[in-house]
Amino acid sequence: MIELQDVRKTYGDQVVLDRFSHGFATGSFTAISGPSGIGKTTLLQVIAGLLPIEEGQIVIDDQITDTKVQALHPSLRQVGYVFQFPALWPHLTVRQNILYGLMHQPRSLQEDRLSDIITKLDIAELMARRPAELSGGQARRVSLARTLITRPRFVLLDEPLNNLDARLKDQILSMVADYWVKQQATVIWVTHDPGEVSGLAPVVGTFSPFGLV
Repeated sequence: MIELQDVRKTYGDQVVLDRFSHGFATGSFTAISGPSGIGKTTLLQVIAGLLPIEEGQIVIDDQITDTKVQALHPSLRQVGYVFQFPALWPHLTVRQNILYGLMHQPRSLQEDRLSDIITKLDIAELMARRPAELSGGQARRVSLARTLITRPRFVLLDEPLNNLDARLKDQILSMVADYWVKQQATVIWVTHDPGEVSGLAPVVGTFSPFGLV
């Protein structure tokens, strides 16, 4: 479970999270909607440990990960993050990008997981390319593969279907849904259009700085 307890986050004079409290149950799939610029991405980033908080605390699986004075490193949270704009390392090939999180795992495990995920996302032919050679849709799928191949228990997705055609939207949604069910993961999906996951998300919350309604 992920619990945010009276979390406060500001950017200068702008209050983005104001004593924000909410719990995301283990194995749940929650879609968070709302207009741009109100803090949905910030919410994901404080959960992932990418941004510090000023007040309150975050608890993941009964472990306090964030307070105003200390934070658990992002790599130790079992949290996978799919950014709104694919954050691929430009100097690495697609294959190297996807396998980055498994670099210390046995080669056989790397190959098994890589084969499975690139087949499901239809990106096998991209392995030798660099990120600069990818289309937007291809980069989005590579980013998703890089996140899910490590099999995180918690998956945060920031507008993963933005600016994609219908076929790619269906492909990515199917992949995330399959992962959610098989891995019993906790998924938080930020979107402008909650209807895109209406068949999956039992709870669709509208974002506010104080919580989800």
